[in-house]
Amino acid sequence: MAHSAQPLRILHLMSGFGGGISSFVMNKAREMAQYQTTFDVALYDTVNEEFATAIQQTGGQIYQLCNPKKAGWQAFKKSVMKPLQDHKYDIIHCHIEGYRMLPLYYLCKRYSHAPFYIHAHTVHPPKGKHFVKARQSFNQYINRHVTKVPVGCGLLAIDSVFGEADARNILPNSINQDAFQLTDEEYQNLRTRYRQQYGIADDTLLIGHVGRLAPVKNHQKTLGIANYFKAHRIDAKILIIGSGALESQLQQQINEQQLTDYIYLTGRIAPITDIYPALDAMILPSLTEGLPTTVVESQAAGLPMLMSDTITDEVDLGLGVVATLSLDASADDWAQQLLAMVQQPVPDLSARIHRLDETGYTNRAAGKIYVDYFRRALETAKGGYTSA
Repeated sequence: MAHSAQPLRILHLMSGFGGGISSFVMNKAREMAQYQTTFDVALYDTVNEEFATAIQQTGGQIYQLCNPKKAGWQAFKKSVMKPLQDHKYDIIHCHIEGYRMLPLYYLCKRYSHAPFYIHAHTVHPPKGKHFVKARQSFNQYINRHVTKVPVGCGLLAIDSVFGEADARNILPNSINQDAFQLTDEEYQNLRTRYRQQYGIADDTLLIGHVGRLAPVKNHQKTLGIANYFKAHRIDAKILIIGSGALESQLQQQINEQQLTDYIYLTGRIAPITDIYPALDAMILPSLTEGLPTTVVESQAAGLPMLMSDTITDEVDLGLGVVATLSLDASADDWAQQLLAMVQQPVPDLSARIHRLDETGYTNRAAGKIYVDYFRRALETAKGGYTSA
């Protein structure tokens, strides 16, 4: 696609800030100027400076949505209408799915002619009570009939969010490849800075668990791994990196289990890539994920990643640094696997970046995929999506 093509303006609808969806939008935004594509974002949360800057550099702005449960329908309606009145959109890209998305869809269809796309970011657990399965089937039905066509970060996420879809269009999550191309001096400076900040010696094994503090991220497994380190007097520590509703509960558990010498809650770190040089390995024992950017980032950083086998293998770049374990495996098994993985060699930086480009996970590759996809969709404009 030529960069001189017709400008695009896209409205992203998000719920909260932080985590994979925010990373997806921000990383795409960083590539949009060269494609004459503007991102506006409407969401309920406030955003950090890094995210706001990325959006503003596209020529776009952040709009604050009012929560209808707290502020009422009229305030909500007015907040949704504001961007729709300010701009004529080519695409509305919605990162909220299921019945919670319907009020947004109703207003967008009423006040804009832009095609409405729902993006699948999540793999919902296949197990559950009957009413959970019924709700998921209902949400899939809604998603199929509302979206122009199904789009998502990976095949498993698309199947989970849309059910049996006629089309599965992948718009990959991506990372800023430049953030990983550090000189030896830059790498060492970041490693020293963060280890000193948390009082961690250079030869102490340091594990990272990145993600919002929510039940789905399964921090209980992480506490179990820390207990193994403590019981066996292993010189290892874990940083739980992120923020969320479980923060006080997790800190209380860390205190009660006397793990304060083994686990630190760091809160959110931005940019997250700055702390990777301080780490020796990463874990992601999540109950479910869509296509987690943190696994792509860990491979770019050359960090061994041990993740739960519920996570799609689409995220494994084939560099030999990703391993999976069952959620049913004990915390001891997880700890022992981690200790084995940190002994393995990792590919050099050029091989890692080359593989990222090949698979479309760099911002430059994924940004082009993103714009090409929507330009092509607008050019063909063959009508609405019909469900299976």
